[in-house]
Amino acid sequence: MKRDARRPDEQAAGGSRPAVAPFPIAGIGASAGGLEAFSQLLGLLPTNMGMAFVLIQHLDPNHPSYLIEALAKTTAMSCQLIEDGMVVAPDRVYVIPPNVEVGILKGVFTLFGRTKGEHPPARAVDFFFRALAADQGNKAIGMVLSGTGTDGTEGLRAIKAEDGLTFAQEPSSAKFSGMPASAIASGIVDFVGPVPELVRELARVGGHPYVRSATPGETPGAPPEEGDDFRRILFLLRSQVGVDFSDYKPSTIRRRLARRMALRQQMTLRDYLGLLQGEPAEVRALHEDLLVNVTSFFRDPEVWESLRETVLPEIVKSKPAGGAIRVWVPGCSTGEEAYSVAICLLEVLQANVPRRTVQIFATDISDKAIAAGRAGFFSEGAVRDVSPARLQTFFTRVEGGYQINKSVRDLCVFVRHNLVNDPPFSKLDLVSCRNLLIYFNHVLQARAIATFHFALQVPGFLLVGKSEGVVDSSGLFSQVDKESNLYARSRTASTLRFAAAPRVGTAAAQPAPAGLSPAAPQDLLRQAENLLLGHYVPPGVVVNDQGEILQFRGHTGPYLEHAPGQPHLTLLKMAREGLLADLQIALAQARKTHSTARRSGVRVRQDGRRTVECDVVVTPLPGPPGLRERAFIVLFEKARPAEVPRQRRGEARDEPGGAAAVKAGDRRIAELEADLKATKDYLQAIADEHQRTNDELTTANEELISSNEELQSLNEELETAKEELQSTNEELVTLNDELQLRNSELNTVNGDLLNVMNSVEIPVVIVDGARRIRRFTPKA
Repeated sequence: MKRDARRPDEQAAGGSRPAVAPFPIAGIGASAGGLEAFSQLLGLLPTNMGMAFVLIQHLDPNHPSYLIEALAKTTAMSCQLIEDGMVVAPDRVYVIPPNVEVGILKGVFTLFGRTKGEHPPARAVDFFFRALAADQGNKAIGMVLSGTGTDGTEGLRAIKAEDGLTFAQEPSSAKFSGMPASAIASGIVDFVGPVPELVRELARVGGHPYVRSATPGETPGAPPEEGDDFRRILFLLRSQVGVDFSDYKPSTIRRRLARRMALRQQMTLRDYLGLLQGEPAEVRALHEDLLVNVTSFFRDPEVWESLRETVLPEIVKSKPAGGAIRVWVPGCSTGEEAYSVAICLLEVLQANVPRRTVQIFATDISDKAIAAGRAGFFSEGAVRDVSPARLQTFFTRVEGGYQINKSVRDLCVFVRHNLVNDPPFSKLDLVSCRNLLIYFNHVLQARAIATFHFALQVPGFLLVGKSEGVVDSSGLFSQVDKESNLYARSRTASTLRFAAAPRVGTAAAQPAPAGLSPAAPQDLLRQAENLLLGHYVPPGVVVNDQGEILQFRGHTGPYLEHAPGQPHLTLLKMAREGLLADLQIALAQARKTHSTARRSGVRVRQDGRRTVECDVVVTPLPGPPGLRERAFIVLFEKARPAEVPRQRRGEARDEPGGAAAVKAGDRRIAELEADLKATKDYLQAIADEHQRTNDELTTANEELISSNEELQSLNEELETAKEELQSTNEELVTLNDELQLRNSELNTVNGDLLNVMNSVEIPVVIVDGARRIRRFTPKA
């Protein structure tokens, strides 16, 4: 569980401010098509809800806005243009002025001018939503209506992280579906629906004690006698999702419980417990809410700068050539922090030769967060803290946001992992666990610290959040950098102890039903076939044209074994010592001649001591007609003993010992020369094939690099043009909506005037809006 740090621009306003108002504030964002959505929303909202409404829309910075005049006709609430220093009041509508961004501090608006050429481009909705979340907490309500792009998504994420409520318009009911669809796809929206349903839901939750209470940490309707209900809710979570929250800080759990109760209109814990028992989906929704999966790239830039300048170079220097750098990011959320570590490591490794292998383990207990991290796609708002240089180097601009490059993605492994219960990783160089320990009580914190000490090697470093500390009474860590909250692992023996995990969800094996035969006739035949194949047919494997094993036949252990590291089924990588060269040559001959190839007298070394001699036989398998993929069966036959004539054996006994020894030496030399020639042939074939493949790959790589550079340059130009056109289009749509509304009003006034003129006795000539002349004569 992670919280997004407040941006400095959200704390810009200073001085003496009023206290936070005891009423909710709803921020409503839209872009293209927003006027229609705003008008419909305000026309349906009650005028006495006791909350303030702030409308944020993308406006043309060079033209005056008629939004106030247009919206004032749809609601009886007072509509005001936001001014710097204006205090928010309930039952009023506030509208953003053109060419500014709006912040809020202690219930007072603060205006910031838009910066031309800002990167990423100005995002007025995200800007205000983040400020609203930081200022109002659980009283913040965010709503995204019609619009293009992804503005508002990250702002809603910040509101949800601060225990606020989030809404989005059903994309099919929106004039432009980009903004609401982006928010919904991120999984952070509490309620989705057309505008009328949003109004009903907003009115319903607006009166709930959760958004009215002055102490949001207290669960509404939770007197002391309801402690058993709280424990039952924790039990449901543990039994259905496998996570025990009983050792998390109760204030966090109760705050998130209150939020879910407000969304489901439950007034007491007992009522909400009944809802959980009847709706398993609500248990999973509560579980996701408790995790608060919010993070950002390069949060606290000074910490990352210290990490890149001091810690990471030291880790790189401590590694021998070819050594692996191993990093663990527990509670990784959607992957921003793990990718930030990867980017910093790549920047450090660019100046180091030889390059080191990097393994970054990103873990979380949220399946949704892990899936998002694996995808590596981030909206424009999510990369707001990434510099333009890093965006260009490590990201690729795609539709709706940015995709992390493959060079960064390949360094990170995303897995679901419970820090508290699951076995930790080992031999790590760095653990980055920021803003996770603050949600644990002292027991869990102590176990987490012991886990990190066990996982790290010496030298090894632990990085925690600025608001966290390492409570360490056993001397497991020593502080290295107080400003960055960086610690180094001591050489103290690990205090971590593991207990066997209980088996959850497994049933005892059930006996076979009575009356059924334990083995059908087909099973008996199959067993007989396997017995004969195991005793009388030489062991072997079936491989495809790439050398990947498709099937094992018989006992292949004396000839094949799994190599250390990542498991694989490649024949040449599993071959024991002495078998590789002959196996490669036989496969090549079988591919080339399309016939059986044999290598006799192959000596295979087992366990570094005993040697087994065998014949390697490779035979192509006939496949279906037209099938391009070929397969081969590789057999390992026992070598046939060479037949020596009896006369020669007798002669050998009659020869002096010296002559026999000379002949034995000659035979040994001949064998070694044959082995040497075979090895040379094998190496020459491998070298030729490698050179040819390398030349082809070099040429293809150069072409791909050139094409990629051209496409990337073209894509950047197109994206820039698209952003400009999209921004212009949004502004034009807004202007068009306003002009259509004013034209409709003019037509109405013109019709009224025509009716008035028709009732008088004086001839009148009137020119209408289309410049058509209408002549009226006195009535008869």
